Amino acid sequence: MALLAAVQWLTRDYIAHAESFKYEWLGDDTVLITKFGDEVIGTVVLGWEKGEKGSRRKKSGKGIVRAWAVRLKYRHKGVGRALLEEAVKLVGEKGGDGTEFAEDHASECA
Repeated sequence: MALLAAVQWLTRDYIAHAESFKYEWLGDDTVLITKFGDEVIGTVVLGWEKGEKGSRRKKSGKGIVRAWAVRLKYRHKGVGRALLEEAVKLVGEKGGDGTEFAEDHASECA
C-alpha cells in the first residue's frame, strides 16, 4: 500500500500537467483514435516530416508518430498495434517514405 501511495505522490505533477493539456501543439498533425462504445480507448498523433518534393495527392517525407496511448485496461489486446498499423497505412496512402517515432514521442502503451 505504501508503494502505491508513493507512486501516486511521485506522479501528481504529471497528472496535473496532463489535465491542463492544450491542443495547439498539434498543428497540422493527424489524430487517429479508436473507441469502444462512446469511450476513446486509444490514440496516435501522426505528424509529417516533409521531404524535398510533394504534390497535392502525394507527399514526400515520413510519417512521424508524436504520441501513442492506449487506456490501461485495453492494453495487450492489439489496440495499440492496430492504431500503429493504421498510421503506417495512412502514410503509405499519402505516398510517404515510411513511418518513424519522434525522438520525444509520448507513449503510454507499456
